[in-house]
Amino acid sequence: MIPDLVDDDLHLFIDDAEVLAREGIGRRVNTLLREPEPVLVGDRPWESAWQGGWISVVHDDEADHYKMLYVAHPEGSRFHGVCVATSADGVEWEKPELDVYALAEGTRTNVVLPWERGSTQTLLTLLDRVPGPRYQAMTYQVRRDSDGTPTGRGMFRGVSDDGLYWTVDDEPTLPGQGDRTQLAWDPRRQTCMLLTRHRHLSVQRQAGVQGLKRDMDLWESPDLLSWSHRGRMLWPDDDDPAGTEFYSMFPAAYGPGYLGFIEVYHTDDETLDVQLAWSDDARRWRRVAGRKPVMPLGGEGSWDSHWIMLASTPPEPVGDRLRFWYAGTCTHHGAADRHRRAFGIATIRRDGFVSMEGEMFGGSMVCGPLDAREARRLTLNLRAETGAATVEVLTVRGEPIEGFAADDCRFSSQNSVEVEVTWRGGAVVPPQADGEVLLRVNMQSASLYSYRWAAA
Repeated sequence: MIPDLVDDDLHLFIDDAEVLAREGIGRRVNTLLREPEPVLVGDRPWESAWQGGWISVVHDDEADHYKMLYVAHPEGSRFHGVCVATSADGVEWEKPELDVYALAEGTRTNVVLPWERGSTQTLLTLLDRVPGPRYQAMTYQVRRDSDGTPTGRGMFRGVSDDGLYWTVDDEPTLPGQGDRTQLAWDPRRQTCMLLTRHRHLSVQRQAGVQGLKRDMDLWESPDLLSWSHRGRMLWPDDDDPAGTEFYSMFPAAYGPGYLGFIEVYHTDDETLDVQLAWSDDARRWRRVAGRKPVMPLGGEGSWDSHWIMLASTPPEPVGDRLRFWYAGTCTHHGAADRHRRAFGIATIRRDGFVSMEGEMFGGSMVCGPLDAREARRLTLNLRAETGAATVEVLTVRGEPIEGFAADDCRFSSQNSVEVEVTWRGGAVVPPQADGEVLLRVNMQSASLYSYRWAAA
């Protein structure tokens, strides 16, 4: 099971929503650090060039290993199947030989959903979340008859006890919806979120409506069977360059709200990178910090130079970092069945998506107001080993509290995701008569990624 990342005491610097003032401090979007080589490549005949590419990774606590479900297709076919790989550490992957699906000559494969029933484009897994079978998923399929004529399409529910042997419903739970989708579990509201293209896009295009762009609708369900449409959720706007479209977005409950990882399609050069969005309630979303990619494309000639797709999996804490799996391609969006894709790993400092950067000559910012009706402790995610930083606690009128001024401040470390802050007045900020306080952060050549203001 991928752990929940909900933490209402965590404060991020996605925007200036709680920064009252700042001078000499800038905001930076930090990019994920990718491993240079992929961890899984297509090397089986039924995987061909991996035209599908979309993946989901879960940790099976009972089997004590990771399972990766990924989309592939056989040579000479544009129909997609779903394969499985397993790993003890999430880095070194093996492709098991299963009897779920065998080739005509009897060769066993790692295919868990074959392509004969139609175009299976995405299989998005949940583990130990929704009541019922251990594994549950939504898969987009185009069902066809014996001569290949499409008979219907939509999102179908799949269930499995082990993640290997799947049963897919005969009828879609979301008829007509799908293509590029993302499925996520919201531990805060105990519901499933499905993001897909706005629900009438395909029929509107067929009707000749001009100027349509890919964007995203939100559906919610407690059980993957009954769905409620929550409407159009996020779309390109006038601040985006012409030709910007949204292919998909994976939403993850994170800290006090929700992070969204947008797969942004740039039609002018047929590339896709990943940008950030933020929501307080999973319904209303806003773009982050200048819309700079948090996962830019690889360099010229690299295996992920043209298209980045994060796995349908929340970021996984590994020590002081967060780990992501992703699919990358070195071919243009329109390469169709000539795509060349592989799967890789990228990481980022815990809570380090956006940082506040103290300038060379120093700066300060005031954050809050913060709840001070009871005693509190402060920890920082800070890097200041080549600079300097202090924090002071202020009254709501902006006056330093005795014993908690800048000169009183001490840190347990100059570079840690969990720097303990103490003052001459102690490590615990006592309750205040006003019930609120402000924090003034002073930094010079230092980076602050986040802070936690938690009950003592």
